[in-house]
Parts: sequence; C-alpha cells; structure tokens
Amino acid sequence: MQSWLLEMATKWQASIAHVFILYQNVRDVVDCQNTTVENHLLSAHFFGGRDIIIKYDRSAGIRFPLGPTHEAEARKLWELDEDMPLPRDPATALSLLEKLLRASKQQGEARVPRCALLIDYAETIWPAGDLSSMSPEDRTALTTILRWTRDPELVALGTPIVLLVEHIEDLHEAIRAAQVEAIRVPLPSYEERLEYIDQLNRQYAETVVIEAAPEEVARLTATLRRINIEDIYLRCEVSGQPLTAQAVKERKNEIVAQEYAEIIEINDPEHGLDNVGGMDHVKEFFRRNVIEPIKRGNYRRVPMGVLLCGPSGTGKTLLAQCAAKDAGLNSVNLNLAKISDKWVGSSERNLEKALNCIRSLAP
Repeated sequence: MQSWLLEMATKWQASIAHVFILYQNVRDVVDCQNTTVENHLLSAHFFGGRDIIIKYDRSAGIRFPLGPTHEAEARKLWELDEDMPLPRDPATALSLLEKLLRASKQQGEARVPRCALLIDYAETIWPAGDLSSMSPEDRTALTTILRWTRDPELVALGTPIVLLVEHIEDLHEAIRAAQVEAIRVPLPSYEERLEYIDQLNRQYAETVVIEAAPEEVARLTATLRRINIEDIYLRCEVSGQPLTAQAVKERKNEIVAQEYAEIIEINDPEHGLDNVGGMDHVKEFFRRNVIEPIKRGNYRRVPMGVLLCGPSGTGKTLLAQCAAKDAGLNSVNLNLAKISDKWVGSSERNLEKALNCIRSLAP
C-alpha cells in the first residue's frame, strides 16, 4: 500500500476526518502495473467495501466507476428511473449526492456508510478566490462541502469523501481551513523511479536503443511523474533515436518549463569545486561545512542555508552548483521574478507549487 493511502486509511479509521484532499501527483500511476492513483484508491478497503462508489466532476457528471450494479442501487435510493439522465451542474448534483452520503446499513452493532464519494477536479467546483466575487451558485456549492465536513450525522457515520486536486492552492481556502485532512501524493522517489525504469527497459528493449544506465536516468528524472518518464521512452521509440542522458535532459527541461512556467530551473552541473579557479576560502568553507559532513551523514554539522554575497558575474551561482555536485545533491534555480504576480493569491500559489517540486528533488 502506498504511504499516502496508508496515512488516509489510518486517519479515517481513527475518525480524525471523513473528508480528505488528495493533491499533487494525483494524475500519475503508482506502480509498474500502471495502476492509476484513482484505481489504487478505489481498491482500498474503506472504498472497496461500500455498496455504492460514486465519482463526480462537473464535466462528466455523476458516474459509477465500479459498474452498473452500483448505479442501479443508487437510482433505487434516489427513486429515479434508469433512463433518467443524471445532473452535471454542481448545485443539483451535490444535492443528489448528499442523499447517498447519508445512506447507511447495520453491520453487527454499528452503523456503517453504504457509499463513498470521489470528486475529481475539485478546484473547478470550489476554486480559490474571494467570497465576495463568487456567484450565488458557487457560494451554495462551497456551503455544501463545508456543511458536509461538520454535519453530525455524516461525521458520526464516517462516510468517506475524497477531493482530488493537483495544486491544493487552487482549492478554496475555506475548505483547506475546515475539518479536512490534506494528504500529499508525492512524486516518485529515486528508488521508485529506478524500479519503474528497469521495467521500461525490459518493455522497450526491442524498440529503443538504451544508451543510458538506469541509475543515471533515475537521477535525471527527478521531479517527473512515471507517465512523464514513459513519455521519454515513447518519443525515442517513435523518432528512432536512442535513449541517452542528453535526450532525457532535453525532454525533462521541456516538461518542467511547461509544468512550472519558468518558476524553477533544474540544474545538472557537470563540474565540481575542483574545476573552479580561485576563491579558495569559499571552496574550503563548502568542503568543511557542507560537503564532507553530508557525505559522512553528520547532518547536524551542515548549516540550514548559505548566503553568498557579491556583484553579478563573480561566480556565486557557479559555486553553489559545483558544491551541490560534490555533495551529491540536486540543484534548482528559483526565479522569484516569475513567482510574483499582480493577482491576489497567485504569488502564494506559485511559491507553493515551486516548493512542492523542490521537495520531490531530494536529496
């Protein structure tokens, strides 16, 4: 079981919350069998044990991902004919869904929920913004979800409700401040990427010439989803080009630029401090206080940050990148000019997006 799913299951079983926000890497696959985050979630016991599993987004409307039996059961509770179309607009759909959320059954001496609800693209239903600028329909939808988080009957019943959103900062702040548990689905770690790349190497062995070692590809693909990594293999297969470190770097730069709009730039320095001329006292500081302690695992010795001061063109960026190379760390340029925005809340959302990406670059 994925760590994020285990965290959700633990909190749900402990009755800490029944409404959850899953954010960040929610559009990816979670394993080498290409199981999506959604399917992995639906297989969890607190979802899989329900009589009715509902999925809703404002485009496709109300759906039943586990088959027509669930839909037939829901229509029976709603007292709707099988040929009657289900609503898509949030106001009507949420009102209809609430009736299912309150449905329960007896299991031993306890009442348990019959349904579980998954709401995709939640930021399109409850977007971040000022309450005064929202339409009456949007305010009704916001009030509905906030009421669900506090409703005594739903709280006691523990009906699972999960909101999927890529960037949590795009979701209305009132929901994030309510009795809701936000759980981050992380980007794949180095070990997870390496396992996935080993599988792709076997899968594409006859159609792609692989010239880069799996360990190198895993290192270079930090911040990428599994689906992005397979995209690199697919492009090499279609173009007939070999899979090289340079091909990985070029495609990664395109994906990062598209995803983060030049807020961050991933560095891949080729040289260490030995290739930097002069500035011996600065290089000695990095070796003594940063590089060697990190290599020995003495992290308490390493400062939380280093401030480099000096005029433009004196080598500050070069020193930082070379020190990262010698320490075995990933390196990022954070573009503060791109983070700042004239719209209220946009700067904060851009910064949160950048920090989520940087967290995935560990070490």
